[in-house]
Parts: sequence; C-alpha cells; structure tokens
Amino acid sequence: MTSPTSPRLSRRAVLAGLVVLGLGGCAVGSREPPVRARVVWRFQAVGDVLGLASASGLVLAGTSRGAVHALDAATGSHEWAESLLLRAARPTVVGTLLAASDTTDTYGLRIATGRRAWQVSGTLLAAGEAAIVVRSRWSESPEAGILTAHDPETGEARWTLPWSGSAPTAALSGDAVHLRGTDRIVTVAARTGAPLWERRVTAGPPPVAGGASVILVDDGALTCLDARTGVVSWRAAGPVAGLLSMPGTLVCAAGGDRIAAWHATTGEEAWTWSADEAGAGGSAGGGPAGVRQGSGSTGGADDSGSDGDGAGGDPGPGGGDGGSTGGPDTGSGAAAVTGPARDLRPAAPADGTVVLTADVTVPPATDGRRVAVLALDARSGDLRWRLDLPDPSPSGARAGPVATGTGLVVAASGSWICAISTTTGP
Repeated sequence: MTSPTSPRLSRRAVLAGLVVLGLGGCAVGSREPPVRARVVWRFQAVGDVLGLASASGLVLAGTSRGAVHALDAATGSHEWAESLLLRAARPTVVGTLLAASDTTDTYGLRIATGRRAWQVSGTLLAAGEAAIVVRSRWSESPEAGILTAHDPETGEARWTLPWSGSAPTAALSGDAVHLRGTDRIVTVAARTGAPLWERRVTAGPPPVAGGASVILVDDGALTCLDARTGVVSWRAAGPVAGLLSMPGTLVCAAGGDRIAAWHATTGEEAWTWSADEAGAGGSAGGGPAGVRQGSGSTGGADDSGSDGDGAGGDPGPGGGDGGSTGGPDTGSGAAAVTGPARDLRPAAPADGTVVLTADVTVPPATDGRRVAVLALDARSGDLRWRLDLPDPSPSGARAGPVATGTGLVVAASGSWICAISTTTGP
C-alpha cells in the first residue's frame, strides 16, 4: 500500500478480475493476530457462473447454461434450481424476487422457491426497488432498441424510451436511472421515465451510483456527478482504466497493476495498492479435508463449463452433502499476481474490508493458472489475508465475491462456487 504522495509503484505485475466488497479480517504482518481464510464448501453449477447474489440466507447463481441455483449460504446445500434459455445473467436481488436475464427475456423469480412471478421481453440493464429496466430490439437492426421500465413486483410495464446505438450500461440511484452510451449519459426518473438531465461524456466503463452521486470515467478522469442534476461535484486523476466499484464510502478503480481508492464525498485519494504486494504473506487457506462439496448435475447435463452457446439441461436438485468429488483445491498464497486488468464490479460492503480477485501465476505452472482472493483494509489498503484457488475454466469465467451472513462466496473457477470463511488467531 502506498499513500497518494508515495513514489510510483512497480508495474511488473498486472491485476485481473478485480471485484470489491467487504469482509472482516486483520492485517497480514501487522501486530494484530493473523487471519486465516479457508474454503468451507464448494458447489459445481451447471455451466460457468456468470453472476452471484445473496439474500435470505441463500447464495443465488446464474450460469452460462441457463441454470439459476439457490444454495444454503452456511452449508452449500442445493435448495432449488430454475432453467432459463441458454444463459442466466445479471442475477440481482430486488425485495423478495431475483431478477435474471437470458438471451431474450428477463424473469422475476421468488427467492424462497424459485417460482416465476413474471416474465418480460428484453435483456436486463438494471434492477432496483424503483424499477426493472430492460432493452429489446424493435427491428432487425441491432442498433435499433427500446428501453422499458417494469414494476419490480408485478412486471407491469411503466414507460418506454427509444435508444439508438449500442446497448447502454445502466445504474440506479434512488428514483433515478443513469443510462450511459458511447458518447452521453442520460438520466431519467425511474418510476415515470421523465427526463432529468443529459451530459456528453467520452467512452468508458459502466457508471456506479450511490446515494446522491453517480460516478464514471470521463476523458480519462474519475468524475462524480450529482445524481439529480448532473453537475460535476469533483474530478480526480489516477489509475481508472478498469471498472468502478463503491464499497461503502469509497470509490475503487483498477488501472494497470494497481487498484486505487478515493473518498466518495470529496474525491480525495485514500490509498493505492499494487499487485507487487500480493505475495507478501497471506493465508494459504484450507485444503480439501472437511470441505463440503455439491453438484448441480443429476447425470444428464454436461457441467464442463460451456460458453453458453448450447442449451442448458435441467439443473437438477443436486446437493451440498456430496455429489462431485473433484473440483478446485486451495493452494498457497505466495505466487505472483499477473494478467491484464479486466473486471471490477460493484458489491456490498461489510466490516471494513475491500476484497478482490486476481490472476495468479504459480511457478512451476503444474495446474495452469490460479485465482487469488485478497482482502485489503478499507482504511489503509494493507493486505489482511489471501487465499488461492485453481482456475481450470478455459473461459476464465469469474463472479463475486459476494458477502453473505456467514462469510463470502466466489465463483473463480468456471462452474465452481466456493464459500470462504475467516478465523483470527495463530
């Protein structure tokens, strides 16, 4: 970790697959007791995991084969499964429902049972208590689209907005929907579709919204806008090539081999962390002994991690108490972090920690690459703990980490979902 005034960090290692959220722990190498992270259960889904969510004691996963799995967060037991068409992307909790999208439609599934409450035409852009926003094409041209907002409980259409050009990215803040295209950001009222403001911007990663602010990269600078007016609150330079995330009161961004954090209210840089620091100790994690394993397959579907081009079979009831005997094993936490920066996602904070995943090169490369799960202190950027997982998926699919009531879950090995817990002490 370096302060904003420290010398420039070495660029010999490059972060990959960055994901931010919170989890507890103590700083590695500090005077505080060490933190040990271990995998407590793992589950093999039907297809590569595209997204994770957590609610009501369940872990909810959508996959490239169209499966939606619900797992007990504490034990990994398989509670229910639902099949969508070809793929199940962007699983998002909205009240008592899980919104998820396949190649053509968006669905509202009851979290407790997996039953469908509604189904609407269009792929999911954003979901929140105020609205479900989807995009559909109204002609054969991929550039001709229409955005529709639906009631989250009933699926009833509220308003529509024509949108030409490629599909926008979207973020929700309160009663506002922020739609970012290649050269503009448009904000409308979530419940009515009434225009609030529009602003020209340069191309960049999807915006993130929190409270009264929406944050994006514009002309190479991190830019905070007032969510209701679009007026610039602050701008900051720094490593902002990657996607953005807002864990609590921080804004985090990846750039090259670094992740940086700024205070969301002022834009003041809080800390910068380099991939060079990833090998400085950390937890080696637990081995396979005592890890609960489950599989979503009942024998009829190929769970090898398809790319979503084939139809998904019945996810099956599966079970967290047995099933598959293979799967990812945990390894040591001393390998170098490598690979191009590619993914930083929004996630909920918990207990003052920023958690990220990164590509790892293990010398000698006996089993290909690994994925490191690392926890940084949200106040200082110091490394608290590290756990390495193999990444046998050719697609490099990755989802999470996502905080649960008992720890966190991550899908860092294609179709495998792993639950991680931490303990403090020698």
